[in-house]
Amino acid sequence: MQRPGKTGGMRHVALFVEDLAACEFFYVHLLGMDVEWRPDDNNVYLTSGNDNLALHQADTKPASSEQQRLDHIGFIIPTMDEVAVSYTHLRAHETEADL
Repeated sequence: MQRPGKTGGMRHVALFVEDLAACEFFYVHLLGMDVEWRPDDNNVYLTSGNDNLALHQADTKPASSEQQRLDHIGFIIPTMDEVAVSYTHLRAHETEADL
């Protein structure tokens, strides 16, 4: 199976954090990011242009060893058809990635 084309890069990273307010302060006031979206009191999406950093309040404080801090990383893929091709390709190779 041939590998799909390259992604357009990373679009966003999502993290679980222990102190949402402190993390938002750091990224907004110290690094200059802007709040892009706040769907509720436990989540905030920040941007510095064409990227996105999603901060999600961790369920427990401190986050348990069962809950990793990285929620997910999003990549830019030009079309939904290419997303489907990439998904099929990755699923076909998922046992190779189990390290």
